[in-house]
Amino acid sequence: MILERGILQDGRRFAVIEDLATVCPLGIRFWDAVNDVQIRDRLRVNAWPLPARRPITRAFRTVSDIYAFQGLPGLIDVEMPPSPPAPVPSPPAVRPFVVEVRDESRRFLPVAFRVDLPLPSHRLYLSPLPGSPSTTVPGFYLFSAPVRERQPQVAVVRTELFDDNLQAPAAWALVRVTIAGQGDRWGLADEAGRVAVQFPLPLLTPGFGELFVSPAPIASSPPGPPVADRSWALSIAVFSEPSRLAPLPGTDLPDLAEVFQQAPADLFLSDASPLVAVTDWTGTLGWDGELFAATDGRRQLRITSHGSP
Repeated sequence: MILERGILQDGRRFAVIEDLATVCPLGIRFWDAVNDVQIRDRLRVNAWPLPARRPITRAFRTVSDIYAFQGLPGLIDVEMPPSPPAPVPSPPAVRPFVVEVRDESRRFLPVAFRVDLPLPSHRLYLSPLPGSPSTTVPGFYLFSAPVRERQPQVAVVRTELFDDNLQAPAAWALVRVTIAGQGDRWGLADEAGRVAVQFPLPLLTPGFGELFVSPAPIASSPPGPPVADRSWALSIAVFSEPSRLAPLPGTDLPDLAEVFQQAPADLFLSDASPLVAVTDWTGTLGWDGELFAATDGRRQLRITSHGSP
């Protein structure tokens, strides 16, 4: 163990011939928005250069469960900077890479994105949810998969999106769930158009706690309905623009940056003629915490996307 430069723990001194420093050009802390915790394991994270697509480099997990890369082609000067550093260092050449993330336990949907390396600063690579301020983002968010198990005290809004323009499932559509007074929650459709937006059960309406904080005897008419009868109004908006969703080179997944830029889609609440398009599907989430959104008379939610190829 070295206590300080040139001195061992037992006090003996040694000569420092050369300092070696290594830098990881890319590190990612993955984040679960449902539980607001870091995703620490069971992810397979690969990167490859463009346009070659080879070699494929797999990320390793650090002691703090950051997924980090070393040995990326063309970045040796970044990973092993000279010692001592040059008085006027020249800016390194920026190289494009594709990063693909897959969950080996199928808790989260796979994603891919393009990134130019090295990054402007030695910081973790972040991906804020749409509409969230980047200054408060703890990590790179992943979206819940439709097969992810729902935990206690967690709500889920499910749907299956069918694109009338394509006459096919609306793959990789972005979904926003808005609950009055609770903010927005985001989800992503899988390749079959299936969506499961999971989030903590919303807070109870004001007045519920009055039964427990007042020293006075409980009145015969409690304030508000019983807990089991509580519900929350919500709305669902869908963003779907297939022309943006070309797969990145080397993967079958679209660029996550393009997924976030999709245009709003039209939704159909009913199959009744004439068809009436709306921008939001509205419904009620009960205390059981599960809701399925669909066009009346169907098991799917019909949409019309924009920019269909």
